[in-house]
Amino acid sequence: LGGVLAAPVGSDGPTELNGKKYDYVFDIEVAEGKSHKLGMNKKDNPYMAASMFIDDNDLNPDYLELIVSWLDTELDKLDPSRKKDEGNMDLLDKDPFNDGKVYRAGSAGNLKSQGNTFYDPLSGKRLGANPGDDSDSDDDKPVAKKQPPVVHIPHSKSYFFGGGLAKPSACFAKIKEFNAAVEGDSKLSDDELSRVEALVAVAGPTSELPSDEDLALLTDKMLHWPSDKILPALDITRALFSNPLVAAKWGTAAMGAYGVAYSQEGGATPEGLMAAHKKDVVLQVLMAASCAGETKAPKMAVMMAQRAVCNAFQHQAAAPVLVLHIGTVAAVYGDTGGAEADKMVQMSFSTLLCNYAVLLRGMKQNVDIAVVTNILTAAVKILKAFTETSDTQAMYRLVCGLGTLLGKDGARLMAATDLRIPSLIRDRVMGLDCVRG
Repeated sequence: LGGVLAAPVGSDGPTELNGKKYDYVFDIEVAEGKSHKLGMNKKDNPYMAASMFIDDNDLNPDYLELIVSWLDTELDKLDPSRKKDEGNMDLLDKDPFNDGKVYRAGSAGNLKSQGNTFYDPLSGKRLGANPGDDSDSDDDKPVAKKQPPVVHIPHSKSYFFGGGLAKPSACFAKIKEFNAAVEGDSKLSDDELSRVEALVAVAGPTSELPSDEDLALLTDKMLHWPSDKILPALDITRALFSNPLVAAKWGTAAMGAYGVAYSQEGGATPEGLMAAHKKDVVLQVLMAASCAGETKAPKMAVMMAQRAVCNAFQHQAAAPVLVLHIGTVAAVYGDTGGAEADKMVQMSFSTLLCNYAVLLRGMKQNVDIAVVTNILTAAVKILKAFTETSDTQAMYRLVCGLGTLLGKDGARLMAATDLRIPSLIRDRVMGLDCVRG
């Protein structure tokens, strides 16, 4: 950190900075010849202002005390009454994160003379005690605030699967290999392969919104490849669903298309629904790796499809289309297709169930008991497949999801009892040594 410049900008009246008006705007030099502006109002907390300035400009946190100290000095010069009102203390007593107290080096010696008692927020010891004083006595220690209990059921947290692609080059190499074996309209041209390569390189939570044409290569072509070649396309979709811009675009397009289809006179036609389905990426992902019917998708495709849908739960814009497809999920994964013994499928399915339970409860959505029963049937297969080597986090998510989904609904609880879910949780989860420790 360089020096802090000696005078505020616009100190004689409100000054505008980044579209906001401030009583003071200070120039703070962060490197030789380079400075940034820090805006403050008279009632602002210097500690918070300095913390935000450091965060906004990616500075070393060690500079916090230096900036706060300088701000205190300059503010006292600009507003002498401020220093008098604060009792001329070396403690900045407005930190909202520490019960209103912030300890600064060198301040403890002044505490006794000022008649104040403050405590070290880390050790709990009284600051400013004389040698021999019992600064650790129970009477001197502040009473610890009682922490609220952690509530597991009903659950309130959703879970997701990473951001971008772990190995973009390997993913694209597999796409080229699979594309060579694809026939018909879904086959990518050389120019389209180049565009997919660029999409793969940047797909992730922080990338810019890809063009409609580039997204269409995924949704209109690659997601329609055979199930034994679908894995790279599903992984790209998983990465893109972690991006709020892409998730909002896909979610809005799907619900808009369904709205158009059902607003037609006489109701939705097969052609109208088909057009809406082409806009529905969640539906395409679920159908691309379905376990329904005689032909089951490979377990790696099932796992990746479930992960992709799980990532959509991060974004409110995707919630309506996710709720719309709770029945689809129950249909395509009511039978796990023999993949329930795979640890990655156990994790992805458990996460998907938990996320749906949290979303449905939060939106107070009613679900047909037949749909719930299908989901519970799949959960039973996962529960029976748990072993000592299974991931305990998958067990936790599945149990929390089941408890949240069942709630106090009598019909759901009866269905769970008929499927022996309570005893399965007791035996296949709580009875395992990996859970009991």
